[in-house]
Amino acid sequence: MNAMKTTHKTYDFAYQFSLDGRVQSFLPGRYSIEIEEELSSGSEPLDFRQVKSRLYHTPNSGVRIEVGGIGIDPEDFDRAALQDGVRVLRDLHTEESVLRVSKFDRFAIERGENEGMSVTRREVEVAGSSVD
Repeated sequence: MNAMKTTHKTYDFAYQFSLDGRVQSFLPGRYSIEIEEELSSGSEPLDFRQVKSRLYHTPNSGVRIEVGGIGIDPEDFDRAALQDGVRVLRDLHTEESVLRVSKFDRFAIERGENEGMSVTRREVEVAGSSVD
């Protein structure tokens, strides 16, 4: 009997998403993928191949519901989660967040960028919250 391993990944989607090869879209919420892999016999170094994967949705009730069990590609799940994260970051960087930074701090940040200095998001948030 070959050795098996199971991997779980969970992500809270903020937006509707789709997976490659699927017509349906999935509503925002908590989804997890369960990936079963089997050790290929006689392979060195150890090499696992995917046997099957299942996609689950966990609604507010907390009970996992299987929503897809055939042909779910874990890389598609990762890609959808990454795209969702990018959309969330874009939403956080709206005009409102820029307006929370005082005129004085905004000038200092722009001046620093003009001098080739990079400013992190955290520094902008700290600068914006320190003046009010």
